[in-house]
Amino acid sequence: MMTFKKSLSIGQGKIANLTFGRGYLEASLFTPLSLFANGEQGAWYDPSDISTLFQDAAGTTPVTASGQPVGLILDKSQKLSYGPDLVTNGEFTTNTNNWSAFNAVLSVENGTIKVDDSVSAGDNSSAQQQLTGLVVGKSYMISGQIISSSGSGNIVLWQEGDNTTITSGASFQLVASVAQFNGSGIFTASGTAATIGLVSNGNSITYFDNLSVRELNGNHATQSVAANRPTYRAGGGLAWLEFDGVNDTLEANPIGSIIQSISGFYVATHNNSQKTEIVFGAQGDSTANRIQFYANTDGKRYVGIQGNNGSSFSQSGTATTKQVAGAVWNGSNINSYINAVESFNSNQSGNLDLTTGIIYVGGSPNFSSLRFAGVFYGGILVASALSDDEISQTTQYLANKSGVTL
Repeated sequence: MMTFKKSLSIGQGKIANLTFGRGYLEASLFTPLSLFANGEQGAWYDPSDISTLFQDAAGTTPVTASGQPVGLILDKSQKLSYGPDLVTNGEFTTNTNNWSAFNAVLSVENGTIKVDDSVSAGDNSSAQQQLTGLVVGKSYMISGQIISSSGSGNIVLWQEGDNTTITSGASFQLVASVAQFNGSGIFTASGTAATIGLVSNGNSITYFDNLSVRELNGNHATQSVAANRPTYRAGGGLAWLEFDGVNDTLEANPIGSIIQSISGFYVATHNNSQKTEIVFGAQGDSTANRIQFYANTDGKRYVGIQGNNGSSFSQSGTATTKQVAGAVWNGSNINSYINAVESFNSNQSGNLDLTTGIIYVGGSPNFSSLRFAGVFYGGILVASALSDDEISQTTQYLANKSGVTL
């Protein structure tokens, strides 16, 4: 049996080693990637894959041990694939073409760009390049190296409207004031253009290499406020996210379209069976367009869907028991499942407008008092109606990840 890992890298900065499924390449092994094989939108969050977890929302500090906060969980539904590189001449093989100087002298030395601030009377000299073709709301991976600096160097990004002449005006700093660096980070585009800056500080000389900016496909869930981040826990061969029920939540981009079918499956246990708490779901720009999984004060699991033609809310399962719960909506009916056994069905026709809004784990932004307190082992949301075989395979996969016996 052969172990299969996929290493993702940009330039020379390795991002992560991602193990799909249970880490084995077999033709017969189901992976949730098959649910997205035809370009379906949604999200797949897998806390057992520690390489997709970061302590900060920018993705610069990986989660490495149980007990650390999670500010970013990467969505694996799109294979963590990349779009084209938006940086031109980021490897500086022969020249500094496409880079403009601000209070600096630029040159190429040994395949790196040299940003010389020693000739300037002021600080924060830089090489700059404008990037175009960004899509608002999409996630982008920026990576690069500071080979060496006689003082300190920064790799920064200014989005539209930022002050591109000083580092304090940057909307995103991959790294701040160091002599050597090799790494990456993630930012969300707020406009269609941005400027990348290679900054040399304090009359110093800094050498940079392997600059790259690529779209990281998927709907990656983040939390920018440190106090509102769930905690990664691992033990007994399992891993999960722990939410405090007060303010912990992770939020991602919306699905981005009007849909007429959607499926969601997840594993979570609530700490309190007598409290209404929202675990997982997707929502448009209001509660009139949403699908959400939650518990109510009767201790039952619920699934709710509300679209342009009314709503349906059903109950089943036990909120404090570890179960694979989910629902499938095909545009006409919604069916709920506990451990792959149908527990409820009702008529529900229409569509959901998820063009704007968010995907979330731990609580909906429209119900801030209903934060989830408990543990989340993983979840899948896909804009299609799963077949019976796919429901069974998805349930078994999540059961294996969470220790549920079917």
